[in-house]
Amino acid sequence: RKNGLEQGVIQIFKDSITNNKPIFQYGDGSQIRDYIYINDVLDVVNKIVHYNGKSNIFNIGTGQGTSLKNLIKIMEHVLEMRAKIIELPVREIDMKFSVVDISLASLELDWKPVTNLKDGILKVLNSQNK
Repeated sequence: RKNGLEQGVIQIFKDSITNNKPIFQYGDGSQIRDYIYINDVLDVVNKIVHYNGKSNIFNIGTGQGTSLKNLIKIMEHVLEMRAKIIELPVREIDMKFSVVDISLASLELDWKPVTNLKDGILKVLNSQNK
């Protein structure tokens, strides 16, 4: 939590699932997002710091989308627990699709994310258990 507000859907879902609390899903779970592992972000930030090219704006993500419904399934599989989902009406503020085009970052920075979503979730959860 930050200033009383929840941050980070992976952590929120993990806490809800492991504490047998509901996940509030707005809409049918088909909303698509681009989730990236923090070490992949740090890797590209390092490349940007040392970049001497002409571009000054890069989209950073994986370039691959995952639905909220699929994210919950991955979390259930990783945690070996079932989520309690409460489906609520879709909100006007929720974007249906948000995946970035990383082709410029790949080309100019010779960069691609290397950690897939499931492995990233496992790494995050394992680091919390230490």
